[in-house]
Amino acid sequence: MSIPLINIILTGVLMKSGNVYEGTVGETVEIRCPYLDDYKYTPKYFCRHPCKSDRVLIKSATSDQVSSNGRYSLIDIVSGLFFTVTIKHLRLTDSGVYYCGIDKWFSDTLNKVHLFVRPGGYLCKQFVFCHSWFSTQSPDVRLQTQIKTLTA
Repeated sequence: MSIPLINIILTGVLMKSGNVYEGTVGETVEIRCPYLDDYKYTPKYFCRHPCKSDRVLIKSATSDQVSSNGRYSLIDIVSGLFFTVTIKHLRLTDSGVYYCGIDKWFSDTLNKVHLFVRPGGYLCKQFVFCHSWFSTQSPDVRLQTQIKTLTA
């Protein structure tokens, strides 16, 4: 599945559509956030939509060193021009839209990331279709149906 690249300019923020990631409740997901060479030594962060200062989940400390905050960790791999955000012990409520952020003066750059967390363990034993169904549905349908299934 490919998602078209869309650039939207809002007040001081450039947003790009990005990647879709999937994980299972209780497991770990790694989200890769690429950036341009110009931003090698610019602070990085990861936030949940809507991306405001109180929604920042983790920030980079120094290049090539891991920053941790609860279930979240971030490492900026300068030589690879990307940073990786790791979320441990996934929960269904982690499903949603996030942003990989580059902290620039007056205009942060945000790269949109979709995370879909599917039920695992006991819940998937109750709903045998979990794995195969999730791999064939569009992200929007998956999230809506996942919520309906779990709340029904």
